[in-house]
Amino acid sequence: MSYSSDPDAKKVLVVDDDLALRRSVIRILQKAGFSCHGAVSNQEARAMLVAERYAVVITDMRMWGEDGLELMRHISDEYPETFTIMMTGFVEPRLIEQVSQSGGYALVQKPFGPHELVAKVEEALEQRAEKVALLRHVSNW
Repeated sequence: MSYSSDPDAKKVLVVDDDLALRRSVIRILQKAGFSCHGAVSNQEARAMLVAERYAVVITDMRMWGEDGLELMRHISDEYPETFTIMMTGFVEPRLIEQVSQSGGYALVQKPFGPHELVAKVEEALEQRAEKVALLRHVSNW
Protein backbone atom coordinates (compact mmCIF):
# COMPACT_ATOMS: atom_id res chain seq x y z
CA MET A 1 0.00 0.00 0.00
CA SER A 2 1.40 3.34 -1.00
CA TYR A 3 0.69 6.25 1.27
CA SER A 4 -0.52 8.24 -1.74
CA SER A 5 -3.65 6.06 -1.94
CA ASP A 6 -4.71 7.01 1.61
CA PRO A 7 -6.88 10.16 1.79
CA ASP A 8 -5.49 11.06 5.23
CA ALA A 9 -1.85 10.52 4.28
CA LYS A 10 -1.11 14.11 3.35
CA LYS A 11 -2.45 15.56 6.63
CA VAL A 12 0.17 16.78 9.09
CA LEU A 13 -0.27 18.52 12.44
CA VAL A 14 2.61 20.71 13.63
CA VAL A 15 2.73 21.36 17.39
CA ASP A 16 5.06 24.07 18.63
CA ASP A 17 4.61 27.12 20.87
CA ASP A 18 7.14 29.03 18.75
CA LEU A 19 4.92 30.75 16.16
CA ALA A 20 7.75 31.48 13.72
CA LEU A 21 9.03 27.89 13.73
CA ARG A 22 5.52 26.44 13.51
CA ARG A 23 4.71 28.65 10.50
CA SER A 24 8.03 27.81 8.87
CA VAL A 25 7.49 24.04 9.21
CA ILE A 26 3.93 24.36 7.89
CA ARG A 27 5.11 26.43 4.91
CA ILE A 28 7.86 23.90 4.06
CA LEU A 29 5.41 21.00 4.17
CA GLN A 30 2.70 22.83 2.24
CA LYS A 31 5.20 23.55 -0.55
CA ALA A 32 5.85 19.79 -0.64
CA GLY A 33 2.13 19.11 -1.10
CA PHE A 34 1.02 18.33 2.44
CA SER A 35 -2.12 19.64 4.12
CA CYS A 36 -0.96 21.15 7.40
CA HIS A 37 -2.47 22.56 10.53
CA GLY A 38 -0.75 24.03 13.57
CA ALA A 39 -1.29 23.79 17.30
CA VAL A 40 0.36 25.85 20.01
CA SER A 41 0.12 23.26 22.82
CA ASN A 42 -0.47 19.61 23.67
CA GLN A 43 -3.99 20.51 24.78
CA GLU A 44 -4.83 22.18 21.46
CA ALA A 45 -3.27 19.26 19.55
CA ARG A 46 -5.36 16.73 21.49
CA ALA A 47 -8.54 18.64 20.65
CA MET A 48 -7.56 18.76 16.97
CA LEU A 49 -6.84 15.02 16.95
CA VAL A 50 -10.34 14.33 18.27
CA ALA A 51 -11.86 16.44 15.50
CA GLU A 52 -9.71 15.31 12.59
CA ARG A 53 -7.47 12.42 11.58
CA TYR A 54 -3.80 13.18 10.90
CA ALA A 55 -1.19 10.91 9.35
CA VAL A 56 1.76 12.58 11.04
CA VAL A 57 2.16 14.85 14.05
CA ILE A 58 5.39 16.82 14.34
CA THR A 59 5.90 18.12 17.87
CA ASP A 60 8.49 20.17 19.64
CA MET A 61 10.14 18.58 22.66
CA ARG A 62 9.63 21.47 25.07
CA MET A 63 6.75 23.90 25.02
CA TRP A 64 5.75 26.26 27.85
CA GLY A 65 5.83 23.69 30.62
CA GLU A 66 4.65 20.88 28.36
CA ASP A 67 6.56 17.88 27.14
CA GLY A 68 6.36 16.59 23.58
CA LEU A 69 6.95 13.07 24.88
CA GLU A 70 3.58 13.24 26.69
CA LEU A 71 1.87 14.07 23.42
CA MET A 72 3.72 11.24 21.66
CA ARG A 73 2.57 8.72 24.28
CA HIS A 74 -1.03 9.96 24.01
CA ILE A 75 -1.00 9.66 20.22
CA SER A 76 0.61 6.22 20.33
CA ASP A 77 -2.08 4.99 22.74
CA GLU A 78 -5.12 6.69 21.21
CA TYR A 79 -4.25 7.01 17.51
CA PRO A 80 -2.03 4.07 16.48
CA GLU A 81 -2.35 5.02 12.82
CA THR A 82 -0.73 8.42 13.46
CA PHE A 83 3.06 8.65 13.38
CA THR A 84 4.92 11.24 15.42
CA ILE A 85 8.16 13.08 14.79
CA MET A 86 9.94 15.00 17.56
CA MET A 87 11.76 18.28 16.90
CA THR A 88 14.47 19.25 19.36
CA GLY A 89 17.57 21.37 19.62
CA PHE A 90 19.42 18.80 21.72
CA VAL A 91 19.73 15.18 20.67
CA GLU A 92 21.07 12.81 23.30
CA PRO A 93 21.04 9.00 23.37
CA ARG A 94 18.57 9.06 26.29
CA LEU A 95 16.16 11.26 24.32
CA ILE A 96 16.33 8.97 21.30
CA GLU A 97 15.41 6.08 23.60
CA GLN A 98 12.57 8.09 25.18
CA VAL A 99 11.12 9.02 21.78
CA SER A 100 11.16 5.36 20.77
CA GLN A 101 9.58 4.24 24.07
CA SER A 102 6.89 6.91 23.67
CA GLY A 103 5.84 5.51 20.31
CA GLY A 104 7.61 8.16 18.28
CA TYR A 105 8.74 7.42 14.76
CA ALA A 106 11.69 9.78 14.48
CA LEU A 107 13.62 12.71 15.85
CA VAL A 108 14.86 15.71 13.89
CA GLN A 109 17.42 18.09 15.30
CA LYS A 110 16.97 21.83 14.98
CA PRO A 111 18.03 23.54 12.91
CA PHE A 112 17.03 21.27 10.04
CA GLY A 113 16.76 21.89 6.33
CA PRO A 114 13.55 21.71 4.32
CA HIS A 115 14.69 18.61 2.41
CA GLU A 116 15.55 16.78 5.63
CA LEU A 117 12.13 17.55 7.12
CA VAL A 118 10.18 16.55 4.01
CA ALA A 119 12.22 13.34 3.66
CA LYS A 120 11.52 12.42 7.30
CA VAL A 121 7.77 12.99 6.84
CA GLU A 122 7.74 10.95 3.62
CA GLU A 123 9.61 8.10 5.37
CA ALA A 124 7.08 8.20 8.20
CA LEU A 125 4.23 8.06 5.69
CA GLU A 126 5.67 5.00 3.96
CA GLN A 127 6.03 3.23 7.32
CA ARG A 128 2.53 4.38 8.30
CA ALA A 129 1.07 2.93 5.09
CA GLU A 130 2.52 -0.46 6.02
CA LYS A 131 1.18 -0.20 9.57
CA VAL A 132 -2.30 0.89 8.43
CA ALA A 133 -2.45 -2.01 5.96
CA LEU A 134 -1.47 -4.42 8.74
CA LEU A 135 -4.01 -2.94 11.18
CA ARG A 136 -6.74 -3.22 8.58
CA HIS A 137 -5.79 -6.81 7.79
CA VAL A 138 -5.52 -7.94 11.41
CA SER A 139 -8.43 -6.12 13.01
CA ASN A 140 -10.69 -5.04 10.15
CA TRP A 141 -9.87 -1.48 11.24
